[in-house]
Amino acid sequence: MSRVPSPPPPAEMSSGPVAESWCYTQIKVVKFSYMWTINNFSFCREEMGEVIKSSTFSSGANDKLKWCLRVNPKGLDEESKDYLSLYLLLVSCP
Repeated sequence: MSRVPSPPPPAEMSSGPVAESWCYTQIKVVKFSYMWTINNFSFCREEMGEVIKSSTFSSGANDKLKWCLRVNPKGLDEESKDYLSLYLLLVSCP
């Protein structure tokens, strides 16, 4: 997240109460793609709560954040047993 000085918010955003001080934060968006192939996934016989994890990856050469994907083919518990659960996990953050 990058905090940079920026101009005041547009007039349409200033119709509320007047504040003595304010802050405006702009989030830097990083776009990238990662492809994870699970061979023969349709034949997966994992039990409810069991996990398949991808290898770790980052969003770019200079990115120190490491991520992985996790899938629970049969859900996590009885309530979600008929659903596939997919998660993006932060593995390391120096």
